Amino acid sequence: MNMPSAQNQKPDSGLFGVMPNTSTVPPLSQNTNSQNIPTIPPNSSTAPPSPVVNSPVDAIPVGQASTKQPPNQLSPQPSQQPTNTPQPAIAPSTPSATITSSSPQKSSKFGIFIGVFLFLALGIWGGVAYLYTQNQKLKEGLNPSLTNTISEPLVTPTPEFTPNQIQILNGSVVRKHPTGEIETLVNKENHKTTGITGFARVAVSPDNKKMCFESWSPAPKPALYYTNIDGSEVTEVGFKKKNCVWLTNSHKLIYIDDTSAKENADIFSYELTSGLETNLTQESVASEVTRRFEIVSLSADGSKIICTYSDVGTSESLGNCEIDLTTGVVEIIESASNPS
Repeated sequence: MNMPSAQNQKPDSGLFGVMPNTSTVPPLSQNTNSQNIPTIPPNSSTAPPSPVVNSPVDAIPVGQASTKQPPNQLSPQPSQQPTNTPQPAIAPSTPSATITSSSPQKSSKFGIFIGVFLFLALGIWGGVAYLYTQNQKLKEGLNPSLTNTISEPLVTPTPEFTPNQIQILNGSVVRKHPTGEIETLVNKENHKTTGITGFARVAVSPDNKKMCFESWSPAPKPALYYTNIDGSEVTEVGFKKKNCVWLTNSHKLIYIDDTSAKENADIFSYELTSGLETNLTQESVASEVTRRFEIVSLSADGSKIICTYSDVGTSESLGNCEIDLTTGVVEIIESASNPS
């Protein structure tokens, strides 16, 4: 159906009319109704108004005020106040470029990977910590003192000195430590009179503070010595003395002469403090007898010297003897004659 254009349409009585290309609005027809119908000024800067289409439904009888507004016209709501302020023109907006990126997706995948990795790491470390705790509890259950043993450092005690650590090695007096270390106490090279053989025997005092040692023939000058346990303050006791034995007080030595097989061999005592030497057996042998004594040991209480003897002659006799250290008496225990 062809609708008449808005420019050729004449306004009816009592209807709103639209005047194109004008800056003023024609006055509204008077209505007996007391309600005022506001008018909307046309916008001269906008495009021409759209043609008004009159339909049978929109027809309003003559003589009544119309409450409908033509299309594309703004009609105020009954609760709103009309405004005559023209609306400013809206500047066209510059189209903005939209940039799409796949980085959010990659970041999301990376975050998921990190989360999974951290979860697995925490699970592994948690399992290790649990196993370690259970192992410690098991150890404590088997050995209640394990906690104290681990918390307190173990102190290895210093090995105590024993007389058997003092030995003769290659002619020198040495100490063999439990750790395997060998310490030279008296070097034979410092005592040329001992010859190439050096020292042959050593004995430690009962208090473990001193030791006696000796050189034997074929040394140029075989002799008996004593010194501190660390090898300091070497003292020569006498020439051709051997087989030294310490008395229980560690202040005296006993030993014998190192003489030929056809001469007397007596037992002597030596006082370390005074350096006094005493022959203990000389008075017990007749002048016409050649007797050779040997030291066996001390008695259990340390009050006597247990010894043996042998007489040199056409008929040799052997026997045991004891020497009382308090009285100096030599007692012959038994004797036996060997057939010639």
